[in-house]
Amino acid sequence: MASPIEKATLRCWTCGLKYTRTQETCNHCHGWTVNTHECHNGETRILSWNIFQVTKTDSREDKAPKL
Repeated sequence: MASPIEKATLRCWTCGLKYTRTQETCNHCHGWTVNTHECHNGETRILSWNIFQVTKTDSREDKAPKL
């Protein structure tokens, strides 16, 4: 049985359109699709922008000022 996170859809950060889990950018506005993660109660929610920004940062960059 698939976990709820595998069934969750991605949403464009800019325009809010829904996409499948394999879509990385929005076809409409070319914005990033924001990933979701599972909470303790089994629901899914959108990652916070700070977490998303830090994980997309190049590892050679200094991440401390971005927090």
